Amino acid sequence: MENRIVRPRKDLKLRRIGNQCMVVDACGRRLDLSRVYSLNAAAALMWERMAPAGATPQQLAEALCGAYEVEPAVALRDVERQLAEWQAAGLLA
Repeated sequence: MENRIVRPRKDLKLRRIGNQCMVVDACGRRLDLSRVYSLNAAAALMWERMAPAGATPQQLAEALCGAYEVEPAVALRDVERQLAEWQAAGLLA
């Protein structure tokens, strides 16, 4: 999975409300608030990094290492776990 490019679904948008980060379904000009996913700061960083053109799990792990004091192997394990959760929830393209 390390070399695979991952992307969020195009219809999902990251929104910041105060210090909260949420992924919401953007339906045209309105938001569908029936499915809202709250993200912590690390998950929001991952989402932002993969949103424009996609990213590999390795690139996401490197971004986490740059932002937080975390070992590369731990960051990659955490990235893979988060991506699996997003995949299971249908949030990835």
